[in-house]
Amino acid sequence: MRVPLEALPPIFEDAMRFSVSFLVLATVIGLLAPECWAASSTRSVVHKNMQRLLKSKTCPSCDLSGADLRQSKLENANLEGANLTGAQLSLADLSGANLKKANLRNANLHGADLAYADLEGANLTGASLEGAIFKATKMKGRIVNRLLHADQVRPETPAAPVSPPDNQPVRRQQPSESMLQAADIEPVADAALPTETSAQPSADPPDAAGISEPASETAPSTDEINAGKQTLIDQMFEQERCVGCDLSGVDLSGRDLAGFDLERANLSNSDLREADLSETNLKGAVLHGAQLQEADLSEADLYRADFTGANLSGADLGEAKIDGADLSGAIGVALESEAAPQ
Repeated sequence: MRVPLEALPPIFEDAMRFSVSFLVLATVIGLLAPECWAASSTRSVVHKNMQRLLKSKTCPSCDLSGADLRQSKLENANLEGANLTGAQLSLADLSGANLKKANLRNANLHGADLAYADLEGANLTGASLEGAIFKATKMKGRIVNRLLHADQVRPETPAAPVSPPDNQPVRRQQPSESMLQAADIEPVADAALPTETSAQPSADPPDAAGISEPASETAPSTDEINAGKQTLIDQMFEQERCVGCDLSGVDLSGRDLAGFDLERANLSNSDLREADLSETNLKGAVLHGAQLQEADLSEADLYRADFTGANLSGADLGEAKIDGADLSGAIGVALESEAAPQ
């Protein structure tokens, strides 16, 4: 005989409701338990690996994802193939460390010392490299550098940019994930760059018999300066070279300058966003304050180039020779490159 629920005593009704609630709770716990156990197990493994690393400075192929290794002394540590995804390595001493094929995706390397470290094949996608020290660091492979607050920092826009002629080919790249490729750094012998010498004044004093010195020439106007730079730009695209030229403040954004010889050229405050500078000779060039966002500098020769204050966000430096380049204060990357000691 079927008994209506309302006919049952209140104690039975409460018991049934408790049973239903218990079953629901048990189901939820059963669904979440494997994930919680896995997370707990991972944290335990990472913690054990951290202890091993700090004690022995060796933990190849270890899982150190998310590990807090800030200010750790890990010089000459063996971390080849280690998983350091999201690891906190700010101000850590990783000088001389073996980080071949290590996964440093989204790792925080702010201010870390990577002098003489081996980063060949390492994955630095999304890693923060602000203030990191790179001295003769071996790096080869595609990496992405995440600039902290890059959207809030912009170099000054040149007052009167000069555009190249319309008949020159324009190379525009589609916006994509910011790429920064590092290169094998080979020591380059120091060589004094040629410097301009000012004309020496005549040893003979001016004639005192009422002969006055010629009046100084009138300073060229802005239009004359721009016209002169436009002429240089025309010649540069004709000859694919402009050694020692003054191209400061010019607009060369998106232009194809691949393989050009721009040694010692003054490109300070110039707009070179998305420009193709692959295999370009920029030895000793001055790019102070230049805008180089998304520019292609792969395989370029940047020996002793001055990038102080330049914006290199998303620039591709794959296989570029950066030995001796001055990148102090550059936006997007802060490298300090020196040749290895003999």
